Amino acid sequence: MKSIFRDRNAFTLFEMMLSIAILSVFVGGVFQSIQSSLKVVESLYFEQEIQTTASSLTELLRKNFATLPRETIFTLSVQPKGKQYFSEIILQNAPLAFTWGKDSAYYGLIELGIKPTENGLLA
Repeated sequence: MKSIFRDRNAFTLFEMMLSIAILSVFVGGVFQSIQSSLKVVESLYFEQEIQTTASSLTELLRKNFATLPRETIFTLSVQPKGKQYFSEIILQNAPLAFTWGKDSAYYGLIELGIKPTENGLLA
């Protein structure tokens, strides 16, 4: 009588499919964790860039406002336009240009702000 079990020199199809399925789940988990880590790093980099830009703008404004003449009138206003609010900085009696030597500076009105255009974009 012959033996039902033969000598096994190779893996069965079921064993190969099972090992491929386990490997696929493992590789998918690794790629998912790498992708989520990259998203976190990208969002942190973006937030850091925004913070750096805001700090640079604040420092620039601080330096410029500190050197304004005493006659300059500084006004900050917020204007509602529909569902949006637009802020505006108005400087009256502010120097309009830098001058060198004996020339006197030109003084006038400066408006800094965001205005909606006719096509809905901001300018």
